[in-house]
Amino acid sequence: MVCHMLEKAPEGFQFSEWPLHLTVVPWFRVEEGALLNTLLAIEATAKKVGSFAIKAKGDAWYGPKGDVPVTEVEDTTGGKLVKLHLGLLQGIQHSGGTILDLTYTGESYSPHVSLTKNGSSLQRDRVIHCSNITVVEKTRREVEDKQVVEVVSLV
Repeated sequence: MVCHMLEKAPEGFQFSEWPLHLTVVPWFRVEEGALLNTLLAIEATAKKVGSFAIKAKGDAWYGPKGDVPVTEVEDTTGGKLVKLHLGLLQGIQHSGGTILDLTYTGESYSPHVSLTKNGSSLQRDRVIHCSNITVVEKTRREVEDKQVVEVVSLV
């Protein structure tokens, strides 16, 4: 998965509960031996698109059951977030990655920040400047089952 972390999460950071984050690309699988090419594709797209900014619009409920609290956000940089999303989708797929669920991608991509279990959220109208993206992997551990693989600069 590729996201922008709104809370500090350096490379190697392991966690079970998500910190505040903006999903840019949902979970994807990379075949053995293709990880380096996928990371290079992510880095190239990030460098080409550059940094972006988002503004919190308001709270909503997402998910198939409408039970996932989120804050919807809008791109304040002329579509750079969607350009990044689309470029990463293409780069990941062309480098050997497979997006596991395309339901909320492409034209159905709806940028939002998922609220955390401890209640952290974004204030309405808050503007966040995003200068990096984070690649996260699922691990086989029972606790702290997610890990930051790489933090990629957008500047």
